[in-house]
Amino acid sequence: MSLWIAAGFLSVIALLALILPLLRRGASASDDHEAAVYEDQIAEIGRDVERGLLSETEAEALRKEITRRLEKVRGEASGPQGAGAFGNAEIAALIIVMIFLPAGAFGLYGYLGSPDKPDLPMSARNIAPPEQAPQNQELAKLAENLAAKMAQNPERLEGWMLLGRTYMTLQDYPKAARAFGRAFGLGPEKPDVGVSFAEALYMASGGRFTAEADTALSTSARVFPAEPKTMFYQGLSLAEKNKFAEAIQVWVNLRAVSPPNAPWLPSLRERLADAAQKSGIDPATVKPTVTPARPVAPPVASGPNIPGPTREDVEAAQQMTSEDRQAFIRSMVQRLADRLEDEPNDLAGWKRLARAYRVLGESAKAEAAEKRIAELEKKANP
Repeated sequence: MSLWIAAGFLSVIALLALILPLLRRGASASDDHEAAVYEDQIAEIGRDVERGLLSETEAEALRKEITRRLEKVRGEASGPQGAGAFGNAEIAALIIVMIFLPAGAFGLYGYLGSPDKPDLPMSARNIAPPEQAPQNQELAKLAENLAAKMAQNPERLEGWMLLGRTYMTLQDYPKAARAFGRAFGLGPEKPDVGVSFAEALYMASGGRFTAEADTALSTSARVFPAEPKTMFYQGLSLAEKNKFAEAIQVWVNLRAVSPPNAPWLPSLRERLADAAQKSGIDPATVKPTVTPARPVAPPVASGPNIPGPTREDVEAAQQMTSEDRQAFIRSMVQRLADRLEDEPNDLAGWKRLARAYRVLGESAKAEAAEKRIAELEKKANP
């Protein structure tokens, strides 16, 4: 019963908010709008005189005419028509608001919104899928073409990797997992194959590691133990299993081999802090067990920290058809654009993106990127 009392009270407040504007006695909305237009025209005349578009004589004649019309509108709004009794339209509106609207709302709630009714299954809900952005529509079409070609040439590992990366850019994780799975079957110990497969499975499972993902990740960790992307997901898998001490050790090692400006460091710090809170282990007391033998290249990953193409990507691109290479280039550019949305102050990244858009002939996007470059350079050199 208290639910219906509260609903009735809220309905009264809502009705007052709707009815009070109808009870006002003043100028109508159309009169107010027309008066505002005339006032703007008077102001515009002054600006035209300053720009030399009108002489003072012409401007004065226009001001008199517009002022006359403005006074007429204001006079009508304050006259008997603006302050008179309600007309038929106003009365009808009041009846609808006061009677039919509450009755219809409570009736509709009684049919669809009763607390006693079970939830509507997702499959029965009429929810339209979100429309893809124009660049994603083009990328999706290229992905379809590449998938059709891979069905005819299923032994091309680099093609499956390209297709998987394209689906990751489109955030179609199940299809990405299937493509990377085919690549993993062809070359599980090739660079970036195992961890890409594990990552796609992780994303497709809603942020959980399946047994298949753990197998792919273990293969990658065995072959490439100091590869940053592999280390990150290896620690994530351990933390999911509540093996926080092992996860912290892996992440401390990752921090040790990472360049100071590595884009994955902010996310790594968050993961370390979370693991420390849950385990009571201070990461500062954990010593790294690895040292970088050479500069570490950024990992190829989905999400906010997506770098440019790796050496393996470039080698694969040299073996592609022109259409496949176009899909590859666009997927790389889109990944860079996605990263810059999360890292908007990366000046070097914006310069790469602007050059890429120029090469692709997308002038509008290139100009937008160049505008951002100018803003960043102005901040750096005020």
